[in-house]
Amino acid sequence: MKITIIVFSPSGNTFKLAEMISGSLTQKGAQVQLVDFTRNATILKQNKRSEYLEMNIEEHDVLMMGGPVYSHHMQYQVLELIKSLPSPGGKWGRLVIPFITFGKISSGEALCEAAKLFRQTGRKNVLGMKVEALHCYTKKWDKKINKGMPGTETLPYVEILATEIIKLEGRNTETIEDISPAFDYQNKLARFKANYLLREKFMHRYIFPKVSFKYDNCKGCGKCEKVCPVLCLAMKNDFPIQVDSQACIHCAECFHSCPSKAINLNIIRFKPMIMKGAQGKGFLTSNELPKTKVFLNDSI
Repeated sequence: MKITIIVFSPSGNTFKLAEMISGSLTQKGAQVQLVDFTRNATILKQNKRSEYLEMNIEEHDVLMMGGPVYSHHMQYQVLELIKSLPSPGGKWGRLVIPFITFGKISSGEALCEAAKLFRQTGRKNVLGMKVEALHCYTKKWDKKINKGMPGTETLPYVEILATEIIKLEGRNTETIEDISPAFDYQNKLARFKANYLLREKFMHRYIFPKVSFKYDNCKGCGKCEKVCPVLCLAMKNDFPIQVDSQACIHCAECFHSCPSKAINLNIIRFKPMIMKGAQGKGFLTSNELPKTKVFLNDSI
């Protein structure tokens, strides 16, 4: 059985989950291609998504695609790549599995959004997964949300998912149901917040703090450029500059990586709201249960 896993992982959490899934599937005899398009210039700078997919994705029976949840949505680079998928046929399988990681507060509409786009490309959503992970803003805070996650606590869920995927081998795709309705698990208020108040691109452009630099502190190490998942930073005369501010996804990886505190990114202003949300209180939280879940399919 051939499975392709495509992942976008600014903070490494979703890729860590993808590696767990790949490892479990490989142990069960599957042939797995794991593709990480984080920091990929062809997709993120040249916008040649279709060309990249055609050249780099191998023949598969099942396609899995994963990313983080940002502002209650599947990160938009993942959604854009789904839109670029060719129709099933030839090397392109019809069966798909979306998966997400999120920092405890809310998984939002992420799985619904991915599933809808997959259906528009002619595919069937046959399984799904959401997993709690470290909240990327809290990496260096005194109180971290989901420290060390995903970790060993996720492995039982990965094992369940991998076992169900293996059951798909040799099945007639017409007899397998699309489980997209199972992803519509949020209540009306959570859906309203995601769809009307917390639109990801709007948040990036108008709400999230902007990246700036304290050049007197900068040592010119270039770590910020190396970790930027969307390639919007570059080194010029040994100092970092933001070459495309509109591309910034405010993941805070540059801020966290800087050893000399030369990057301004005022994420601390969100700390009270984020920590309150992690406790199931305030505007952000959806209070969904369970947090980590494998979405099963009775027709498999």
